[in-house]
Amino acid sequence: MSETFALQETRCPKCSTTNVTANLYCKCCSNILEPRTDYWLQAQDFQTIADKDALGLVKSTGVLPHLLNQFLGKPRARKQLEIISREGRSLNRFGNVNVLMRECAYTLCLERLPAAHVITGAGPPNAFTFGDDDAPIIVIDGRLVE
Repeated sequence: MSETFALQETRCPKCSTTNVTANLYCKCCSNILEPRTDYWLQAQDFQTIADKDALGLVKSTGVLPHLLNQFLGKPRARKQLEIISREGRSLNRFGNVNVLMRECAYTLCLERLPAAHVITGAGPPNAFTFGDDDAPIIVIDGRLVE
């Protein structure tokens, strides 16, 4: 006996695009379609005591972190993204890895799905992230994807 499941459609609460619920994240704006539970994980759930202390110190400096991000962080991230977009490939081409990334993002309760790019680098295979909460980016060495 063959069972078929009808995929449900839902509207994104942020941009109102119609999506298949099984995608977990909106195909247009990359925001989560529906929260997993009322008990969301928070960034501080993953921070060590040293990370919390360092973040507290940065926050206590007032406007300085914001200024540094505006004049140093964001321009640098834009330049990195230009290079990676030009030299890399979108993770969308790698179906199984793309699905795994979506499931991990959902498990970690990320409100926005990171953009992901695959590059081939020199040296040992590696992966890294950059960007911010509004535009998170994951970069994975192609050798790890394979």
